[in-house]
Amino acid sequence: MEYNAEIKLFADCHCGLTETPMWNRREQKLYWRDLKGNVYRKGLDSPPEEYEKFPLNIGIIGGMAFTDTDTILLFGENGKIWSWKAYTAPVICRDFQKGGLFNDCLVDPMGRIYCGMLTENYFGPGKAGEYGSFWMIDTDGTFTCIEDRIGPVPNGLRFSSDLKKLYLAESSQWIIYCYDYDIHTGALSGRTSIAPGISADGMAMDVAGRLWSADCIGGKPVVCFDQDWHPVKSYTFPVYRALSVAFGGPENRTMFIATASDGPNVGEHDGGIFMIETDVPGAPEYILHLAALHSPERSFNS
Repeated sequence: MEYNAEIKLFADCHCGLTETPMWNRREQKLYWRDLKGNVYRKGLDSPPEEYEKFPLNIGIIGGMAFTDTDTILLFGENGKIWSWKAYTAPVICRDFQKGGLFNDCLVDPMGRIYCGMLTENYFGPGKAGEYGSFWMIDTDGTFTCIEDRIGPVPNGLRFSSDLKKLYLAESSQWIIYCYDYDIHTGALSGRTSIAPGISADGMAMDVAGRLWSADCIGGKPVVCFDQDWHPVKSYTFPVYRALSVAFGGPENRTMFIATASDGPNVGEHDGGIFMIETDVPGAPEYILHLAALHSPERSFNS
């Protein structure tokens, strides 16, 4: 069913492809990125047209992650991971010397990182249809391939609320993959497919165990699934495409929706960020402990 919530414009940023919204609890501000190497930041107390923009000049940025040092990790092109804090220059934290572009990533409670990677030069002519891959960076810095041909667009990542499953959206195949997740070892197994027919992109989980997915093709841009994978709520926004969703706000009940401005009949606020208030809070997010990633002598496997 469609749920008629009050939809508000949070950031009128006109980013084109607005991606990776992340709520910083300490700062009480939302961070996000575009596809031009810019990172943005905004709080709830400013009007939609007032936000900060940070041009970082490090190429395309994929995933982002908050850390225990109040810095942000930026997962970029060619296997490079950068450490950055507002008003400072980004510094390479790790260089895995791996072709491709990091996409969305997810930190687990133990400090591991799971990340999708698009094929090298994904945005070049004829490259978008090639296979991407799925990786884990372990707590000792080891870089291990989980799936070497997961599909062209490995995208949103999320844990189940009981931390027994990991979900990965493969947007081009209109599918969400579900893995059994071992919190003690980080191992993933028993891959199955759920929610077919949804062109899922960024995802979020709430404390009731419901998975929220941005439907990047259009139609109903945000869909909420119960634990049996039945769509129980959907939100239609005054834009054609949503690309990602994230919980935030003082009580973690505000959902932020990042949108695109490349669909048909582009409106004046497409490519901005919208927000709604939800009935239950989002599940907790985890921050990364940086010690392993700062050690260049650590190994990686491919």
